[in-house]
Amino acid sequence: MNASDLTFGVEIETTMPTGSTHAGSHGAGYQVAWLPAGWLADRDPSIRTTRGRIAVEFVSPVLKGAEGLKQLIDAVKKIKEMGGTVNASCGLHIHVGFDRTNRAALDRLTTLVANHEKAIFASTGTKKREQGRWCRGLQHYGNRVAAGQNAGTMRYHVLNLTNLTSGRRPTVEFRAFSATLNIIKIVGYVRMCLGLVELAHNSKRIAPFVAKVPVETSPIHRAGQGQTEVCRMFYKLGWTRGRTDYVSGDVDCAGAPKLQTVKKQIMRLAKQYDGPQQGQ
Repeated sequence: MNASDLTFGVEIETTMPTGSTHAGSHGAGYQVAWLPAGWLADRDPSIRTTRGRIAVEFVSPVLKGAEGLKQLIDAVKKIKEMGGTVNASCGLHIHVGFDRTNRAALDRLTTLVANHEKAIFASTGTKKREQGRWCRGLQHYGNRVAAGQNAGTMRYHVLNLTNLTSGRRPTVEFRAFSATLNIIKIVGYVRMCLGLVELAHNSKRIAPFVAKVPVETSPIHRAGQGQTEVCRMFYKLGWTRGRTDYVSGDVDCAGAPKLQTVKKQIMRLAKQYDGPQQGQ
């Protein structure tokens, strides 16, 4: 399984100038006139707005590979051009297509996400998502079975598995990310999610549900927990060369930020996560 073989989609919560976008009701979006076919806009009641602006959640069509990444980048640029902004009430959700019958890969994904849960949260640059009620962690369930059962019945988790147990299009959803219209962040998050799913398909063993804390003498150890965990995830994905020469989540296209740029941005956010200021 290669990351370019995986389908993905995004939900980008924003605020838009009144009159800029014709949005449907939540879950029943309208086609966005100024975006490619399949891009829908709906009104998410959880988004806070100010005078002269409306809440709009942009929902992408099913995307795939370099072509899908290019369409995503172009769509985000257009949303910004049309006056889109985000605030603390907005989120970014990333879906990755998944075969609901592949239980072994699903078990591996659940443990991988639990194992790297702190890194995923740290990559947002804020503890607000981690501490809120819309994105619960998996580790506090104590084991893979309990985590999988809860993530499969209630969607408000860092990894939402409810689409695999319903009649909807089979995807796994990553819900940890704060909303952004920053191309570097969005591409980095998409590649991260694709990489974790790719690893779940290609790995032969289930990772430990809870990872060992790197000792201070480890080359992985950094100044803060978030930075250390992000560094550890980079090694696991092959984004930093270590025991593997294979790069997971390696989807690229013309105009996309390079992996090194993405890594620097995510590590900067992890440093912010570790610091006293918890920005969005």
